[in-house]
Amino acid sequence: MPGSVQKVYYTENVYRTGSGYRGFREIMQAGEECIGEVDDYMISEVLTLACRSLRYRQLVNMNGSEVQIGAEHA
Repeated sequence: MPGSVQKVYYTENVYRTGSGYRGFREIMQAGEECIGEVDDYMISEVLTLACRSLRYRQLVNMNGSEVQIGAEHA
């Protein structure tokens, strides 16, 4: 449907290799995808969610965790 956006999210375990690390390490990854005609409001909504998530992470003090925020544009 023209002008519509589908929002989906995921949480899953992924496996990464690191420099100086033999084998794979398992990490939890979460993400959100907006599919369709994304506008400025939708972008601000996603950024607000990221900021709130980071603020929550500070409150629960997840030691040893790593947070990365990235965006890909098609």
